[in-house]
Amino acid sequence: MTQEKQSVPGLHTVVVYDNEGETFDRYTVYTPDGSVFGMSENAEGFNQYLGEWYEVEEGDHLGKKLDSIPESIREAVINRMTN
Repeated sequence: MTQEKQSVPGLHTVVVYDNEGETFDRYTVYTPDGSVFGMSENAEGFNQYLGEWYEVEEGDHLGKKLDSIPESIREAVINRMTN
């Protein structure tokens, strides 16, 4: 286990969908506390709270469910979980 995963409880349970750039909010991110965020490819152009897990339906319409958090948004995800 990496130092980062040890220092951010729940990081390994984050769920990320990728619509492969079909829209500006490429990634939909579900965090362990139930919050859902939309993020652009590098999370600098768009990084916005979308609602709670029960308000934003998971599924194929969000794109492909990823096995891990892309490096391009990892820091933004950690910031959302810790701030």
